[in-house]
Amino acid sequence: MGDPLKKVLPGQELSIPADAYNAFIDATLAHRGVKSQGAVVSSREPHRNSGLIKVRNFTANPLPRFAPAGIHSVAITPSANLQNFQNTPVLNVMAPGSPNHLGRFAVLQEPIAAWSYGDAVIHGITVAQVVVNHISHDRADVDPAGGSQLVTAFYGAAEILYLDPGIGTRWAVLRIGPFVAPPLKAYTNAQIPVGGSGTVSLYRNGSAVTTVAAYLNWLAGNQPVPANTELLVQFFRDENKWVIVGAGCPTS
Repeated sequence: MGDPLKKVLPGQELSIPADAYNAFIDATLAHRGVKSQGAVVSSREPHRNSGLIKVRNFTANPLPRFAPAGIHSVAITPSANLQNFQNTPVLNVMAPGSPNHLGRFAVLQEPIAAWSYGDAVIHGITVAQVVVNHISHDRADVDPAGGSQLVTAFYGAAEILYLDPGIGTRWAVLRIGPFVAPPLKAYTNAQIPVGGSGTVSLYRNGSAVTTVAAYLNWLAGNQPVPANTELLVQFFRDENKWVIVGAGCPTS
């Protein structure tokens, strides 16, 4: 039996064996990728080293290129198609606007129509627009108070590598990764009662740069934190607030 995939020479009569035709159909179907939950993506081994993933716009509105997209769920569940779920996880996304999306977002690399599929960066380098709230901020994330844009902060899942100078909406180069919220030096402006909150000044590079509301709801004991006290504060994503995690003696 001859080779069904043998190439045809110029001038020869074209006759396609069944094996060759079926191989062509199989290759075409594999190339098309995911079209429905019942389709098989690929027989290749899973590849998840790249930070570029496939997402589905899980809303009735289009999402623009370079927009942040909050993660909602998986588009293909294990019960619907285990092979697709294992080989190529696809995430349902939407315009962010909930504290649940804090640290749980991707940045779209192309515009995606309603209920359609596209590419997004969930880990790695991407361009995006961010709302700059303070020039000292070095990270960005979705706005926990609502809104469809990324906002700058001292915490977040995006490290700012480059930021167009100025306040307001600016272009940036971001490194998307795990959610990071380091403890920061702070200073009380007034007494903070146990179980309550008060305004504290955050320090960067030895100088006060901005103020935030900090809560004394952990490791508090039964003593308030006096005014003019050096602190360590940290943003807690599950509470969506700054919490006092350490306090020294009053300085005056």
